[in-house]
Amino acid sequence: MTDSSRSGESAGWGPAAGPLFDAWMRASRAWMEATGRCGARMIAFVGERLEADLEHGKRLAECRDLAALGAAQGEWLRRAVEDYRRALEQLSAEMAAGLEALRVETRTAAAAAAPAEPAETRARERRAA
Repeated sequence: MTDSSRSGESAGWGPAAGPLFDAWMRASRAWMEATGRCGARMIAFVGERLEADLEHGKRLAECRDLAALGAAQGEWLRRAVEDYRRALEQLSAEMAAGLEALRVETRTAAAAAAPAEPAETRARERRAA
């Protein structure tokens, strides 16, 4: 049987561990969402680059002299460098946003898990007793 007076993900944990477990779960969710977005962005980029490389192969097959081959290779290199620069910039921004969301979630979770009274107040009460 389950205890119907407790609900949520930390229902089986003790009263002290419950808020910490909830905080850990919220932070884990934020981290997994951020890594999922970064992974999706990387997969999309690899697909775009594969398409560009296939098109480059077709252009190379159409070259009839060394000048055309050099121009095609130069264009491919310029485009590849620009694509990688853009992708790294976007991925860095996505990672920074994910880390910021994780920082905010961790701060929120830590505030929710913090005891209501400061430890200093409890220590003074013990000394007074």
